[in-house]
Amino acid sequence: MTGATSLAAREPGGTAPEAIVRLLRADRALQWAALLGVAWLALYAVLTWRSQDDAELARFTANVLYLLPVVVAAVTGCLAARRRGRGNRTGRAWVVFAASGLLWLAGELVWSYQAYAAPDADTYPSPADVFYILSGLLIPVGLLVAFGRAGRPGSRRATLDVLLVALGLATLGWELLVAPQLDDSSGFDRLITVAYPLTDIAILVCLVSLGLSGHDRLPTSVRLVGWAYLVFAATDCGYSYQTISDSYGDASWLNIGYQLSAITLAIGGMVALRYPEAEAVPAVLGRDLTIVPLLVAAAAAWFVVAVQIAEAGLPFVPVVVAAVIVAGLLFRQLMVTRDRTRLAAELRDALAEQARLAVTDPLTGLHNRRHLQEALDLEVARARRSGAPLSLVVLDIDHFKQVNDAYGHAAGDAALVQTARRLGAVARAGDVIARHGGEEFAWLLPDTSGEGAAELAERLRAALAGTPVDLPESGPVEMSGSLGVATLRAPDDGTALMRDADRALYRAKEHGRNRVEVASDDRFTVPTAVPAG
Repeated sequence: MTGATSLAAREPGGTAPEAIVRLLRADRALQWAALLGVAWLALYAVLTWRSQDDAELARFTANVLYLLPVVVAAVTGCLAARRRGRGNRTGRAWVVFAASGLLWLAGELVWSYQAYAAPDADTYPSPADVFYILSGLLIPVGLLVAFGRAGRPGSRRATLDVLLVALGLATLGWELLVAPQLDDSSGFDRLITVAYPLTDIAILVCLVSLGLSGHDRLPTSVRLVGWAYLVFAATDCGYSYQTISDSYGDASWLNIGYQLSAITLAIGGMVALRYPEAEAVPAVLGRDLTIVPLLVAAAAAWFVVAVQIAEAGLPFVPVVVAAVIVAGLLFRQLMVTRDRTRLAAELRDALAEQARLAVTDPLTGLHNRRHLQEALDLEVARARRSGAPLSLVVLDIDHFKQVNDAYGHAAGDAALVQTARRLGAVARAGDVIARHGGEEFAWLLPDTSGEGAAELAERLRAALAGTPVDLPESGPVEMSGSLGVATLRAPDDGTALMRDADRALYRAKEHGRNRVEVASDDRFTVPTAVPAG
């Protein structure tokens, strides 16, 4: 298993910045991609600034250089779709994202051709507009495929939130972006004119509603796609607004927003291409974000009413009073929401603590025997599927009964705790360490051969014997351990692996303790007399 695959398989949840930063730190290729993206945005910003008074440079920047990130985003999206398309929902969503990226690229190619072939012709609407709108319509489809049924189906509150957001954004979009253009268009022109802002509103509604649903785990590539399309939709709304005022041109600063969207999509495609990601998992107890749809709907309603009153020349005092009342109600809702969120967080933490205690040894803080058995069964099944090696080390503290008899049980407990700490210091990320019972510990080593396990066991033996343990009242006391190592063989199960490790441990104790013994192919037999520990 490569390091990249291992990282993706264990990627935990968390906020979007944490997950992405964690991935960037671990993947040099993604680091270079991000740095190149930032450099390209800086270069494009400089060229846009220089283009303000240079029409030819503006046309070259907006119609030729502009294409580069869009091409990269389309290519990485197609590669990700090809590799992951037959997998889970995340992979199937990338098929839709790839199709959207290709349509976007087709639209840009047509637009660039028209910019040079017929710069002064009135080509609106053109095939480019059709490609753009089809590309935008696929974006909500891809997001819904990615999330599938992860958005808490059947939740009446969630449905109401989505409807409020949709109504608010649709109202604002119609008032600001659609209505001003209807008088100057008709027929197919009017359809295209209305389709642009409505498609952007659909994207924004989809992103906001999915954000409100809350998720404990979200694939990093889908996070990046969501950010990219959020930037894209916001930029496109700005484009529609500039079109109304006839202020959009090749030197528009809005083009940087499209470039940022394409670069983010390209990085998302790289993540999907390099890492097999799991599906989105909804939060069992997520944050209650009811205030968000209420704010959107209230702001939209107040804005539309204010515009209508201003056009009619009516006084604003009743509107202001109504706005204050609504704001007070919303603030009260916010306080209630915060109390509910705090209680939900406390309940979630309590449940997590109960789950932790159920599989944790209270003295050492290591996993207990129950968790070890579950992990052993899982790792044996995984090793059989993948063919990867699996080893087990069993440790027994030498002469532990003498420590208890000579210094008391408190000293014995201290010896167990310090042994657990030394075991934890030697163990690797991904290993499973547990207190197996009494003075015995077990160390499960996935993806580790018998030779590698023996080396790790020897390192642990040296760590135990090299430094005395500091016992209460009695002070430093020499301590050592006997260790048995076994590696899973094809016909064996977890029980057989544990039996082989135990027999190797008995052999270590027979041969004088403070040593490592590795189970041989002919299996050890249990000695007739096992030295007391």
